[in-house]
Amino acid sequence: MTRIVIADELPEEIPELYEGPAMDLPAGAEQQGDGSVRLTLDYPKKLRFKSGDRVREEPIGDLIFHRMTGAEGRKIIGAKNSALVGFSASARVTQARASLILNALDAADGMAASRVVTELLGGPATGGLPDDATSTPEGVRLTLLFPMSDEEGTEYTEFLFPRMTVAQRDQAQASPDVLNFVLGKVTGLTPKAAGEMLDKGDAADLRSVNRVISFLFGLGR
Repeated sequence: MTRIVIADELPEEIPELYEGPAMDLPAGAEQQGDGSVRLTLDYPKKLRFKSGDRVREEPIGDLIFHRMTGAEGRKIIGAKNSALVGFSASARVTQARASLILNALDAADGMAASRVVTELLGGPATGGLPDDATSTPEGVRLTLLFPMSDEEGTEYTEFLFPRMTVAQRDQAQASPDVLNFVLGKVTGLTPKAAGEMLDKGDAADLRSVNRVISFLFGLGR
């Protein structure tokens, strides 16, 4: 079977060695040492490209999905077609190419690919708090999958989000970026610095931060 590693775009900065928990992957998917996942397709396909009278075929027997940065996670959260944007970011291909691949895949392989991307984003969002978060009377403690560092070099392995009043929630929601604003309050950083730290971190941690804030706002409880 032909092995195709798709990479038409330069990768974003990501952790060099995966040290997070094992993922709940579908059959045919194998986690690599750097945290990426190789998905062997049950039904290999061929992409066909036509240029004038010439037709070029590209066989696809497997796909490599990579961990994503927080900046990529923001784009996925805010996208109308989050499945396409997530596939594009994780497979490191353009959205046009991602659409071409997805449309060509067998439905079963497409579902498996979706599950892989979801796992790389921290698993299914079922409402409430993520698995690595603990609710206390004072707030929510979130343990990060990957440590984050601010511009001063301070490393964070967890965040403690205090509970909010209605006035504090409204102030956060009125800010230009809710995630940056709230994390800035939590860490003592400016919203801009907090946002830059999130963007350089792992997408799964950014999504967990988003879920914790939603929980504290009273959403999805």
